[in-house]
Amino acid sequence: MVHDGVELAELLSKRLQKDKIVLVGHSWVSPLGVFMVKARPELFHAFVGTGQVADQTRNYVIAHAALVEKASREGNARALQELNEVGPPPYRDGRHYRPSRLANSVS
Repeated sequence: MVHDGVELAELLSKRLQKDKIVLVGHSWVSPLGVFMVKARPELFHAFVGTGQVADQTRNYVIAHAALVEKASREGNARALQELNEVGPPPYRDGRHYRPSRLANSVS
């Protein structure tokens, strides 16, 4: 992904006719952006990280608990069942994050 990001940054730099560009990375792209800038510092004028990833596992544990509470409060039996089936993080693989993502996207 670092290679792909650098390649895109090179393309943008050429298309915008700029020697350096500003890279903005939000959430999981914040660490990716750091690695991109580390790989090719001469390509970037600045890196702006937002929504920094600090402790991803703790973030998911807190989010899971909040989603279980929300599903209970709203009587969303399906979301509650799926969240309880996978339990709280950390998870062995990405499939277990799916119920949290789905429950979080439904208002």
